[in-house]
Amino acid sequence: MPIFVKLTFYETIKVVQKNNFLYFNIVNQITVFLIGISFYFLNIQDRWKVRSFVANFSFFLLFTIFCLLLWQMFKSYSFSLIPIISGISFTFLTKSFEIAPFLNLNLLRKIGKVSYSMYILHFLFAQRIAQFLNDKLNIENIFGGNATLIIFFLASVYFTFCIAKISERFVENRFIMFGKNIILKMK
Repeated sequence: MPIFVKLTFYETIKVVQKNNFLYFNIVNQITVFLIGISFYFLNIQDRWKVRSFVANFSFFLLFTIFCLLLWQMFKSYSFSLIPIISGISFTFLTKSFEIAPFLNLNLLRKIGKVSYSMYILHFLFAQRIAQFLNDKLNIENIFGGNATLIIFFLASVYFTFCIAKISERFVENRFIMFGKNIILKMK
């Protein structure tokens, strides 16, 4: 995938970097969708080989740590790998939720149902509002970097989920119905 990205955008930007155009481009992010689709089919066909909660959660932690290390490396290839590693990490997290009765799989399903809207809207909270609040309230200096990351991550997921529920109802579902009507008229 990184070679394809470089060939496609050779004249504009040569390297996928943190928060640049190529990082957010669909060509770099498509692997996340492909991993999700593959996971779905492996899961419904009962072909997922890792069966225990401990193993799935351990792989989730391992891939998450690897992703965080890549984020810190600033190598020319690391930001092409981050979406892939993140996608794999979340498949193991999803399976952990599915296996463990003490985790709330219903909440994960609700998030999954609005995941496309969350994908489109999350930058508002994860980047713009979090940065604004941190600048105004000096949260990072009060709590430290790691605690601030956790606070803003949880707040971003929560508020993005709330807005995505509204977006799903008033935008996404209407376009789905519009598309279905067009398909029915074409038959």
